[in-house]
Amino acid sequence: MLMTITNTRTPATDLGYLLHKNPDRVQSFDLSFGKAHVFYPEATPERCTAALLLDVDPVALVRTRRGPSGEGGALDQYVNDRPYVASSFLSVAIARVLASALGGSSKGRPELVDKPLPLVARITVLPCRGGEDILKRLFEPLGYTVRAEHHIHEMKITILELSLVVLIGPSGCGKSTFGRTHFKPTEVLSSDFCRGLVADSENDQTVTGDAFEILHFIARKRLALGRLGAA
Repeated sequence: MLMTITNTRTPATDLGYLLHKNPDRVQSFDLSFGKAHVFYPEATPERCTAALLLDVDPVALVRTRRGPSGEGGALDQYVNDRPYVASSFLSVAIARVLASALGGSSKGRPELVDKPLPLVARITVLPCRGGEDILKRLFEPLGYTVRAEHHIHEMKITILELSLVVLIGPSGCGKSTFGRTHFKPTEVLSSDFCRGLVADSENDQTVTGDAFEILHFIARKRLALGRLGAA
């Protein structure tokens, strides 16, 4: 999640006094759902931009039950837009990281608090069910000028007909669920299943070597026949 605030009134670096954040250094803050970082991608007398970058850990959200309810191993609990789309997490970060600025004070330059400034705030990406119209209805009566850019992105993964797809990730991240969702049962090559074939238990790690021998054998046979495999 990313929010930026830009000031274009010289000296533009006065923005640092208002936000109580030094443009010359990066500051990081620990939050219950990740980390917030404040930095200035540009800081000149003519133009100064402060950025609040929120780094959300979706896996930690599920494992600590701070994410949405649902089956802990479900793929959509791990692969989702929570780290990128502005939400209440960003509101919490703003309240925590910019608390002094929200209080309306500036120790270094107290006169800035009452001075009108041409500030531009940008949030990337913001979900809005009512579209641009509701944003304008909410903020324009307060004196803000609102402009929204619409971005529609569809992700498509093309897999060659003759392929061995390898799913890589930490335990519990949703590899098995992804495989069951997007591949035929006969295309999924599971080492756990092969352990069960050898030792009647998918959790018996003592037969992992034997299980992978079976998996590799099946993968070679499928590829030789021009069949896709997902391991």
